[in-house]
Amino acid sequence: MFGASFYGDQGTLVMNGTGYKVYERKDKLVEENPGRAGNAPHTESFLDGIRKGTALNAEIETGYKSMRLCHLGSVVAHPLAAWVAYLAHYATLFVPPAIATIILCRLATRSGRGWPWLVAASTLVALLALCYYSSLIMPTAPGTGRYTIGLGFSTQPFHFPQVLQMAVPLGIGALFLCRLSQRRRLAPSA
Repeated sequence: MFGASFYGDQGTLVMNGTGYKVYERKDKLVEENPGRAGNAPHTESFLDGIRKGTALNAEIETGYKSMRLCHLGSVVAHPLAAWVAYLAHYATLFVPPAIATIILCRLATRSGRGWPWLVAASTLVALLALCYYSSLIMPTAPGTGRYTIGLGFSTQPFHFPQVLQMAVPLGIGALFLCRLSQRRRLAPSA
């Protein structure tokens, strides 16, 4: 069972999976609410809001923020799983464009096409990488440690990770260009 404690000037709020306890300064129990287990109260509130028009227990934005706290609790409870998911998320951003650039640049250099083909290959992959996105979705239930990585093409304005995605293929293409120019300088002249 997970919980959280909030310490204030006048006392402490201790929450467990279902309820809460409020203590005054010297650990004197002031209020206790055992709560109900599971998502039943939230589901009932949501359905009553739709059917009867009653007010929700929590506004949608507030409920979202409190659920994010549960997700962060899952991250803290399973730090290795969180790091693996985080690294896998970024690997899905950078590895496919890098591999595609390496393959296309190797094909261009092996076929003797020269620098225009290298520039075209790395630029094409960079532009595709700019449109590609990956989203990391936190666990849906606290303590489960189940992460999901979503992949797709972006329709949103570009942000910093996408610009970095574009830099990877261009950097690899530049390395192939440097190698090609070194080969030409070292090649014996006829």
